[in-house]
Amino acid sequence: LQWRRAESNAAEARSSAARADTARQLLAGVFEQADADQNKGRPLTPHQLLENGEKLLAGESSADAATRADLTGMVGTLYWNIGDYARAETLLKEADRISASDDVPPVVKARNQLALAKAAQEKNQYDIAIATATRARELAAAAGDDGHREASDAVRFIADAKIGNGDTKEAEPMLRKALADDRARFGADSAAVATDMALLATALLELSRMDEAIAMSTAAIEAQTKIHGRNNSEVTYSMGTLAVALRNTGRYADAERVLREAIAIEETMYAPDHRELLTARSNLLIVVEAQGRFEEALQGREALLDAQKKLAANRPDVLAYAYKNIAADLLGLGRFADAEKTARQALDQWKAIQGADNEWHSVAARDMLATALQYQGRYDEAEAVWRETLAIQRRREPATSIWLNATRGNLGGLLRLRHANADAVDELRAALADLATSATPVRANLLAQLAEAELDAGHATEAREAATKAVAIARDVLPAKNFKLGAPLFALARVELADGRADRAEALLREALAVRSPPYGAEDPRVLEVKVSLVLALRALHHDDEARAIQAPVDAALAVQKTAYAIDLGKRLHQPAT
Repeated sequence: LQWRRAESNAAEARSSAARADTARQLLAGVFEQADADQNKGRPLTPHQLLENGEKLLAGESSADAATRADLTGMVGTLYWNIGDYARAETLLKEADRISASDDVPPVVKARNQLALAKAAQEKNQYDIAIATATRARELAAAAGDDGHREASDAVRFIADAKIGNGDTKEAEPMLRKALADDRARFGADSAAVATDMALLATALLELSRMDEAIAMSTAAIEAQTKIHGRNNSEVTYSMGTLAVALRNTGRYADAERVLREAIAIEETMYAPDHRELLTARSNLLIVVEAQGRFEEALQGREALLDAQKKLAANRPDVLAYAYKNIAADLLGLGRFADAEKTARQALDQWKAIQGADNEWHSVAARDMLATALQYQGRYDEAEAVWRETLAIQRRREPATSIWLNATRGNLGGLLRLRHANADAVDELRAALADLATSATPVRANLLAQLAEAELDAGHATEAREAATKAVAIARDVLPAKNFKLGAPLFALARVELADGRADRAEALLREALAVRSPPYGAEDPRVLEVKVSLVLALRALHHDDEARAIQAPVDAALAVQKTAYAIDLGKRLHQPAT
């Protein structure tokens, strides 16, 4: 038995050496063709080099099945990496077909299965990706010691697909075990460990554990830089994770700095229309939006749209995200009807991809749609969308999720606008109880929403407590003068005004107005509501001339809008003095 095992190992070693030799010959042939005469003095592009390699590979008729399967998969993977997804899939499927031969060793089959799993995952076909990566893991296990790296990769592919599918609670323990196993097998400074850390950071981000995500992604960047150098796609992937976590904790300037560095690196690696570079630029614009620069963000998104539309032939999700992000900018600019139209375009795109517009990836676009409907005064439609969105999130996200509880906050805010104050208070209190405990902009906004709901429900003490906490957290986590300070400031101002402290209310309202206008326009409801309360404060302080000067254009704007909220603001504005 030992003799047979030794003979088998020797045969596999000879096969592996033969494949390596053929790969070297192929590589040499590719570069022999990359001369000035062949390309008329111009350097060959990566795509042209791969085309040369593909032609040479097609001429290797004498190569055995194992070699052809291995090299075809390698060329297909390289096509994928440069963004030619259609050609990549053709070659990856061909590699898998060749791999069906009994002459192809399990490790080669595993490698090709992993390439197909990556393709499925990046097309949001997560169930297919998980099944394919699971098959790769089984094949890698059958390869014994030769398959350790492929087995390690397979675990990460499965976990990554679970994260993409919203099953992050299952992915985190898988990744922690993979990290421990890979440290023991490959060493603490190995590429496998660095990749485990990067993916674990993504899982922590999705689980709303932002401080842990920041620490883990920072560690991953350090490890990946040490192994690969700074100009590397794995480094920029972790930079993207770090930037999102920084953004979600209100550190917008830091997030912008990290993303600008990542983009500078990727500009040296990718063509201008490559998906990775487009994604990084889109993520930078989200940070720009978070700082209230909506016009700048919209212009940036419109500049990306043509490239995203071209990419959508093979990656339709790119266009779904693009429309969702444009809708967010339109909301910021107060163009609510346009935002609704664009959010519906995003949902139509997701429906074409998923077969329905009520799956997990549709959540952000649904958020844009519901917000646009609410600002247009279409409360029934908005509430239906919020409730459907919550049902989707509850199937996928943990109870502590900042995104799930932000949706609950939006629903609670809408219930308050509908004067269902008791229901609003219940929803908002429950969301705050479930939300991860760290101080974030989402917690500050939820507390502000709760303060207004408590006030409208007649709970003055509870309203003051919530509003005071909201302002304290907002001042702590948000940059000075950020527009998101407006909601906590306005909530506390309303509490002070209701309590007869018009002087305190006036100072808070002037600050709220300063942070909201700009970025919001003069007739935006988020500005008008502040001005209504400011008029009431000025009246109470007997500053009647200024109160009348502010009131006149507010009255005119509210009369034109005629939404349910505009009517409510008009009633508040004209309430008799007490």
